[in-house]
Amino acid sequence: MTRLSVFPRRLLALFIAVPLLAACASSPTPAQQRAQDGHALFEDRCKNVAGIKIYKTVAEVEGIVLLKVRPKASDREWADPMWGGVCVRA
Repeated sequence: MTRLSVFPRRLLALFIAVPLLAACASSPTPAQQRAQDGHALFEDRCKNVAGIKIYKTVAEVEGIVLLKVRPKASDREWADPMWGGVCVRA
């Protein structure tokens, strides 16, 4: 085969492959659609629901006193599954 006879075959294959690949990429799979829906729900809740909520304000208060302050955890506490603050990482 000469170089000129191979070129039209490749060109024909290209003309067939491009529309097929474009058709496959245009429609999302059910998993992709579910992920897009979940992301849209996440963004909506971030804008409307999440944030700092103040339930009660008190007049003439300058500050608060924390009676129980959790100590800084070391590697030993993080490795202990029975330590109280394992699930709360700051």
